[in-house]
Amino acid sequence: MLCVAVMLSVMVLGAGAAFSDQDQIENTEAVDACSALNIIGGYEDGSFHPERNIKRSEITKMICVALNGGQEPNVSTNAVPTFTDVRGTADAWAEGYIESCVAQGIVSGVGGGRFSPAGNVTGAQLAKMLLVALGYNSDNEGFTGNAWETNVNVRAAQKDLYSGLEDMDTSAAVTRDQAAQMVWNALQAYEVEYKSNLVADENGNLTTQIVVQDKVVASTNDKITLLEDKYEAVINVGTLVSIDGKNLTISMSTSDIQDSHDDNGAFLNLSTDYSNLLGQKVKVMFTKHNNVLGVYSTGENTVVTVNQNAISVDAGKIVIGDNSYAIDTDGVVVVKDGQQQDNNWKAGNFKDAQSADVISLIDTNQDGKIDTAYIKTVDVQKVTYVSASQIIAGSKTYKFADDTIPADVAKDDWVIITKDLYNDNNLLTVADKATGAVEATKTASAGYEQYQIDGTWYNEAPTNSGKDINTNVKPGVSAEYVAVNGILFYAAKTSAGADQLTDVLFVAYVGKDGLTNDQAKVMFPNGDKATITLKNAYSTTQDGAKGADIKAGQFYEYSKSGNTYELIDLAYTADFYGNFTYEGTANQLDSDATALGNGADKIADTADVIVWTSGAKGVDFKHITGKQLKALVKDKTLAVKTTPTAANELFAKVQGYFTSDVDGLNRASVIAVQLNGDGSLGTYFDNISSNANYGFITKDADKLANGKIKFTVWTGKENLEVIAEKSNEKQFTAGTIVGYTAIEEQSDVSAKADGTTYVMTDAVAISGALVDTGSITGVNSAGTKIESSTVTLPSSDLSDYSTVLYVDSKAGTGLTDGKAVK
Repeated sequence: MLCVAVMLSVMVLGAGAAFSDQDQIENTEAVDACSALNIIGGYEDGSFHPERNIKRSEITKMICVALNGGQEPNVSTNAVPTFTDVRGTADAWAEGYIESCVAQGIVSGVGGGRFSPAGNVTGAQLAKMLLVALGYNSDNEGFTGNAWETNVNVRAAQKDLYSGLEDMDTSAAVTRDQAAQMVWNALQAYEVEYKSNLVADENGNLTTQIVVQDKVVASTNDKITLLEDKYEAVINVGTLVSIDGKNLTISMSTSDIQDSHDDNGAFLNLSTDYSNLLGQKVKVMFTKHNNVLGVYSTGENTVVTVNQNAISVDAGKIVIGDNSYAIDTDGVVVVKDGQQQDNNWKAGNFKDAQSADVISLIDTNQDGKIDTAYIKTVDVQKVTYVSASQIIAGSKTYKFADDTIPADVAKDDWVIITKDLYNDNNLLTVADKATGAVEATKTASAGYEQYQIDGTWYNEAPTNSGKDINTNVKPGVSAEYVAVNGILFYAAKTSAGADQLTDVLFVAYVGKDGLTNDQAKVMFPNGDKATITLKNAYSTTQDGAKGADIKAGQFYEYSKSGNTYELIDLAYTADFYGNFTYEGTANQLDSDATALGNGADKIADTADVIVWTSGAKGVDFKHITGKQLKALVKDKTLAVKTTPTAANELFAKVQGYFTSDVDGLNRASVIAVQLNGDGSLGTYFDNISSNANYGFITKDADKLANGKIKFTVWTGKENLEVIAEKSNEKQFTAGTIVGYTAIEEQSDVSAKADGTTYVMTDAVAISGALVDTGSITGVNSAGTKIESSTVTLPSSDLSDYSTVLYVDSKAGTGLTDGKAVK
């Protein structure tokens, strides 16, 4: 189950640099910008550590790189170092940067010929360095001497170096977060220069006066920022409204244009994905050659991100939980999957209780009203086909060559489909399937259903979205489900997995053969037998009403409370029982027992088959496989008749059956068939075995004093001496194939007969068409088909049989190397 958390708290989003501790960075725009400009970076473990202090050695490198347009500067060291505490220390790496900054008047020592490279930098110290980098002269400005800090702070405030850091103590050490903000402020500030002007005093005498002013360039007298001078980069401001592949568009208002270098709102050939900023007011930093260096949130954005189904509306406001948000008078500019919508939305347009889409509601100008929204559409579909080149999910085809698709996606997976705007394709991820208890359901006033699973409420997906919620998902059951962003797309009742029919039983008889009237003898699909206590003598309908009296010879759904079972009439809804569908009793068993309904529903070899007999001689039932049912009919042990008369004849009309997906094909997988009850409790019923396993008898059976037999069998892995509850040892001779349910080691050593450790259950000697002798003359490359003219087999396809035994019949031994040898 994949869920995007509903974020009800207000937060300001940045560009989302790839720092592992991005959420701890306060000045996201500055950090991201300085990172893109190669001024400041993260650590090897992917973190930024915004809380750490900047060292004096570190700041000299940052400034040198910034003044060299983001490139590593060519710095050198003096023959005699300026400071005594740098060369030969752990901070020797910074000596070149320190000397360069000294030469430019950006830094000075701490006295006594020392620089203190490992010492922290205060806000005022960093401001002085940045002011000098902008063109201020330390001597002219009084950045030295007793009043240096006051003078620095005055100029720093004038140049907005402390913008965004109004609460910072300028006498304290700056953090990496604060340092990035100050450097970013400096890069956006205009450079300054000094001019000499002749000024006449009151007596008319001319004197030279030095004044500082914003630096102008070329004949246009344009001012120039440090960013433009050193990086040849400028900034435009606007709302990010479109990303189409590598193309980006911002919408610029009149005030945005005034705050921008020009009115250009279209940018091409992006090298970074900025789709997480769609709908926000951003700064686009680009070179004069239109190469985008970075796109950053202005910091004015207040963003609330929420699943669309969590939005309600009241009095024209958007309501999320306990919070309400007013919208702009002109409505909300909506960007959906990277494209601006034609019309602005009112509050009511955002309400969709059955949508898994994710919406970011944005106030871009801090007026307390939502003016922009970005909608990321989320589609969830079931995968119905997978090949090497493509998949089909829902009604659409997605190609591995065109879209981003998990390599291990499989048929019947559910996938979450979103738009990857930067790569201009679809992004598919596999949704997790979860299992939980369905605690409650209800119908919303709008008519859709709601489900509470493990304490969480989900709204059902719309019918046309690929919704696949079974009607058996109701309070009190366990369900496998797929929920994405608060919306339930798939749910099916299950107790132990959708591939096991675990909430159904077959009633053999009720209130007879020593049972009280409220007891029944039953079998579960896996073959387990039990005597159960019934809650009622009648069944319950799917609607909870009283049904008919409980009858022997049919399937029921059950609900268990303690040791008491409530039996429920079966539902015919497709996939009502996990992956299983009850088909009823109408179809007949074909004469060869390979299919039901004239071939419409073929019987799986792995099907759980209950053979039930009820007649004058009593009631009994056994569990076999679909494979064994076919074999028993094929070798004439059993026959299928419309009106059975002989003791070995099955009724063609089945007692009930279920279909499910078996290896990608719909098959009858749980079946109950009836054997003629008159005289059936004899040899024929005894010869019915599940034959889940096969063996090759290598030593004739001996009859024991206790009425049982003992023989040696090759299981395919080893020769075992076993005991079987059989009276006729003549059927179990060397060279005979024996079918059996299991071989179990006796736990009670004292009870072992003749020293034999193992007991074979449901042993049946298989003869006739299933067994032949001769020579194998060839095996195809797949190893599944006998190519022989001297061996007659019931089928040439060995995959019809559960066991392949390699034996040397002449020597009477098994072969363990898995191949026939001479």
